[in-house]
This record gives sequence, C-alpha cells and structure tokens, in this order.
Amino acid sequence: TIYTAINPNRPASGNLQRVEFNLTNLELLRPILRDYQNNEEGLILFVRGHGRYWRLGDINHSTPAVVGPPQEDPRLMGDGYAEFKQALANRRKVVYVGANDGMLHCFDASSGEELWAFIPYNQLSRLKEMWPVDQARKLRFFSRKAYVDSSPSVSDVFINGQWRTVLVCGQGEGQGQAPDGFNNGQTQNYHYYYFALDVTDPENPIPMWEFAGNRIRRQGQNYNMTNGQTWSVPYIARVNVSGNPTWVAFVGSGYCHPVDAGYQAYIGNTVAAIKIEDGLLLWSTRISDLDSSDQRRSGNPFPNIYVSLPGSPNGLDLNKDGYVDCVYIADLDGRIWRLDVTSQNPGSWRMTEIFRDRCLYPIITKPAIWLGFSASGSNYPRIYFGTGGHESAPADRSYSFVALIDKVYLDDRGNLRTDNPEVELEWYMGNINETGLGASKFVGSLEAGEKIWADPVITNYIVYFSTLKGSIEAADPCQNLGDF
Repeated sequence: TIYTAINPNRPASGNLQRVEFNLTNLELLRPILRDYQNNEEGLILFVRGHGRYWRLGDINHSTPAVVGPPQEDPRLMGDGYAEFKQALANRRKVVYVGANDGMLHCFDASSGEELWAFIPYNQLSRLKEMWPVDQARKLRFFSRKAYVDSSPSVSDVFINGQWRTVLVCGQGEGQGQAPDGFNNGQTQNYHYYYFALDVTDPENPIPMWEFAGNRIRRQGQNYNMTNGQTWSVPYIARVNVSGNPTWVAFVGSGYCHPVDAGYQAYIGNTVAAIKIEDGLLLWSTRISDLDSSDQRRSGNPFPNIYVSLPGSPNGLDLNKDGYVDCVYIADLDGRIWRLDVTSQNPGSWRMTEIFRDRCLYPIITKPAIWLGFSASGSNYPRIYFGTGGHESAPADRSYSFVALIDKVYLDDRGNLRTDNPEVELEWYMGNINETGLGASKFVGSLEAGEKIWADPVITNYIVYFSTLKGSIEAADPCQNLGDF
C-alpha cells in the first residue's frame, strides 16, 4: 500500500488526512499533482511503478532505522510507559528508510517484505518531475530527482495523554511546495521540510504534521521560511516547559539553494525545537555567518562557505532524570554550539559557542558525546567531532579531529552551570600550526585533504571516525577511499 496525505483545507492551513495513493483517489489528488500533460492517472501509475523496470527509488543519503517493540527504561520514561512497553512487547520489527522515488518505505525486518510506503504531502506537486516529457519525441521518461533523501529518527513519546511511537524525518535536498496557509509575498523558490508519522502500529502509519521552518519577516510583507535543506537526523527528547513534560525534535537547517542565495541570511542558519505533539515551533535561533575568506576571521583564509547547520544535533541528560539538559550541534563555520535547555521557559534557553576552528573549517558531523568517569574522577561530558565536511572545503588543507571536555554540571535546582575553564581541550589529531591548538594535546596527524564527513561512533571506550579524500558525491566512491 502506498499512502500519502492531503490537506482538505488547502490553500489554507489544516490538519493532514491520510489517503491511499491510487486511482481510487484520483480526483482528490489531481489538483495537487498537476501533471505536465494533465495525465494525473498516468502519473499515479508511474509513481507506483508501472512502466518502470525498477520500482524502488535509490536509497542515497538515508540511513535505515530499525524499530521493534519499545525498549526504553520505564524508570526514565515515566508513568504509563511500563504498560505501553508490555502491550507492544510483540510488535513487529520493521525498517524505515527514505528513497528518491518520493517515498518513505517500511519493510518487515525479517522477511524484507514491503509493508507500505508514504509520500509526504509537500512533495505531491513534485512527483511529475520524475516523469518529464521529451519535447522532441513527445515521450515520457524517468528522471532521477531527490525526494525523501534524509534519515528518519524514531522515538517513544508521551503526547495527547498517551504513549506513542513517532517517526520524524527530513528530506535532504528533496524540496517541496510552498507551505499552505501563508501569504509570504516575495519569498524563496525552494522549501524544505521535516515530516512526522505516528508509527505506534507499524502497519498503520498516521501522518501528523510537516514543518517548513520558522516564518520570519524579511522586509515589508515579504517573509521567508527558515528551513534550508533538511539533512539533520532529528534528536527527539523531553524538556520541561512551565512544569509540563514536552517532547520535541531538535533539528538543524542545512544549505540554502543557490537560486535563493539572495535570501541566505534568512534560510538554513537556524536551530529549532519542534513540538512532537502538533508540529509547532517551540524555540528557534539564527546564527550569523563568519567570512572564511577574511584573514581577520580565518587563520588560513579560503573562499567563504556561507554558514548553515546541515549536521545532526545530539543531546545529554546529565542527571539521568529522563529530561535533556543540553544539546550540541556544529555549523559550517567550524563552531560547536551548546544549547542549555534546563530553563522551564524556552525564551531563556541559552546557545553558547564552545569551540571555533582557527581557520573556520566546516563541521558537518553530529558531535559524539561520552559521559563517564575519567581517571581523575571528573564526570564531565566529552565531545568528539571532525572538520572538513564540505565539497567546497579546499582539497589540500589539513583538517582535524578534536576531543573536548565540556565542564558542565547541574546545581541543586537543576540549572546548568560551568566550571572554570568552561571547556578544555582533551586531545586532537591534525596539524599543530593549522589548528593553533599547540603540541601538548597533539596525538596524531591527518593527511592533507582528509575530511571528516561521517558521524563519530563511540563503543567500548573507543571513538571511531572515518575520513575521505576527494568528492563525497563521486560517481565511483572507490576512487575516493579514505582511512578508518
């Protein structure tokens, strides 16, 4: 079964309604699909795989999420979770993954059988792009485009008075239509989304919402939606808002499309917390660009990469009470940010820069976090990340992998505090002169051109990371093997 969602109130805003993507619903879908040749019936069949030698679209940037019965600790999750966990103890194990056929797919983990697929509402009007017209011969053909090209995040959350399992996913480079319900005047051409599904029953997905970013006024009656490309894997966590447990998805905002470069000060440079319950924005902030071509800013200037936050956030529950205390995220200006979310008033949440690369080399990795006792007995979190993750970062530079000690703790009232010094360099790999980090914490070098693209992984007290030389989007990845 292929599902999608429609907004019965369009062009006004409204709640999403699930429908099957088939010819039975042709008249519902026709005004949204708007095929090039007014052949919406043929388009529906083509998207469903008719006339295509391979039905499944390419799975490019999407990392599969494997989900079975609920696994969390009821002591951390809270009231009702033990019963929820017991009730779904035999829930079917499935695999969720996005593909560039316009769909998020759900497969049975044991048999590989596809249970269903889902087309986000915002992408319905773009489906015709995969079936364009050869104007010379008046024939239709398949054209590969990006659609659901990012990775899903799945979590158990307490919303609307009950425990549910929710999936939140970006679309990467897969843009969608302009959001319903807004008159944004002169605005951007490309809109990017996160979408959410209730997958408590993995055989009965329920569309919840889609999020195009914060709506901000540029000038006059012209507005922009702040989402750039949605590459972040959402970090889903619980925060305390005015005494109310509130589940949110923390996300970054990636690249602004080149066509919309004139609006790049408003697009792609935000961190946001989205309420899982209704998809509304709880908190957001924008960060400013640092010009890496300016020798006053960069220790080794190079053509500027305009700031955005395509990497994934990561969070930390310092006292293991089931509530996140701080969230970490990196940006393309070589900065690591810590967001303090201990205040019950989101307006008082504080975003602090805790690291800046001397040359402003980009960081695209999700910061890996390890919280454990060191030989000295301290229990400060360790933060691990690498630099160089961007196609435009120079291929002949020396990038680095860095380990920080973030000296944060909670006081008796649960507020986040820091020791002095606030952040300490534990060790690093890289060029001593390029990093400016000195020799005392130097533990090794990387070859010129080795970039860190993939998120570090910590297991058994070891942090693993990989490097890559050349282009990550090369047609033949074997030509660009790095080290591990």
